Amino acid sequence: MNICGLLDPAKRGCYHRAVESFKSAVAYFILLAPVVHLIVFHLAPDAPVWQNQSANSAQLSMERRLDAVDKQFLSDADSGNLQLHFVGFNADEFHQGLLLSQFYFRANYALYPHRAFIGRSDRILNTPPQMAAADVIPDENWLKEHDVRTVRTLIQAPNGVYGESRRVN
Repeated sequence: MNICGLLDPAKRGCYHRAVESFKSAVAYFILLAPVVHLIVFHLAPDAPVWQNQSANSAQLSMERRLDAVDKQFLSDADSGNLQLHFVGFNADEFHQGLLLSQFYFRANYALYPHRAFIGRSDRILNTPPQMAAADVIPDENWLKEHDVRTVRTLIQAPNGVYGESRRVN
């Protein structure tokens, strides 16, 4: 039997098998092509996957800084709660407000099940302006009643952010 016999519509069985076989081959190619492309793309030496593993990677640098901040919050809280106070942050400026939020939410994440407070925790804090409005250091009695071990003051300076810790007696 020749190829023409396979494609002859009068011989429907052979014709349909050839068409189905062709459709299957096309489907496999359509599925296989992107997978091969992704594998080759990720094996390239300058691929994003490899860039994040570099010691000079911006992502890795940020992760290291956040890890150091988490450890500082845990050390300050000393198995208790932490009071945060922000100096020099402009909550209405996008980047400073984002940094303020990041410190607050990061502290709560790192300290869980303990807490990080801003102010007297008498309101819900979701946005930088809410955090800035609540940012007062409560009196010593309130701090002791809420098991706050340290007041951590984060100061926004022209050359970056630095912190000071004051233990609660």
